[in-house]
Amino acid sequence: PIDGKGPIKAEQFRPVESPAPSVLDRKPVSVPMQTGLKAIDALVPIGRGQRE
Repeated sequence: PIDGKGPIKAEQFRPVESPAPSVLDRKPVSVPMQTGLKAIDALVPIGRGQRE
């Protein structure tokens, strides 16, 4: 690694690109995420943890 701290010791490896879990497997999004732009927040509500 670039930081000079040596190799990363990981228990398991996962692919970087993987298919998204199905809608039924995901937790419901209940916490809104504010962008700080009133026009965006009013027109496009975004939930914390939302993937799309």
